[in-house]
Amino acid sequence: MIAVFAICVLVLGLLHTSCDRESYEEKEARQQRAVEASTAQKQAHLNLLIDSFSTKYHADYEWMYGLRDTTISTLRLQRSLIRADHRPILAMANILDIENRNGALRVLFYVPHVGDNVLQRQHLVLDLQCPVSGVEAHKRTVGHHPFMEPTYLVAARIDTVRQAHQFGMTGSGSTLSPLTMEFIGEGQCMGLEAIEPITQDEKAIEGRHPRSTERKPKGPSKEY
Repeated sequence: MIAVFAICVLVLGLLHTSCDRESYEEKEARQQRAVEASTAQKQAHLNLLIDSFSTKYHADYEWMYGLRDTTISTLRLQRSLIRADHRPILAMANILDIENRNGALRVLFYVPHVGDNVLQRQHLVLDLQCPVSGVEAHKRTVGHHPFMEPTYLVAARIDTVRQAHQFGMTGSGSTLSPLTMEFIGEGQCMGLEAIEPITQDEKAIEGRHPRSTERKPKGPSKEY
């Protein structure tokens, strides 16, 4: 009788453990929801930074929508970046280099996601004269890899756009390397601000009051 009772208790314990145990699919779904929630919080935080920075410098961010991950040319960039009304553009970028050129500090920025970075390896670099002191320039972070997520918001007034380098196909057969093109926009840096990570307080607020994180242009995308 005692043995039967012990077996019943063991079976009930196993059933309870089985019910409480999270299935693989449930665990994957929970982790996916957590990743999506974190991504949404970060995007909402970035949207706030962009909106504030854009308002401060009256800088246009919508120019990127028509050039994002698509084939570009010098002409398309000239029409998008050089403004007749001298309105600055806003870009999310990484710092490639800082140079003292003829007594003025120039900062090279790499702008991800503009142009076809995969098939044609097109890249946009902004060469800007920035009103920062030498001491402040030393505090700026030069990215270890230009293709990492952007670390700065920059407002810039672009004067000229040119194609800097064009490398032909190399190798043969399966080792053939695609064309690489680099476009350089030269001008003045109107404002520069580091993209600060979201704080714990902002995460808590965002969790209680979630926002839509999708950024859309206010008007139709311009085609050139």
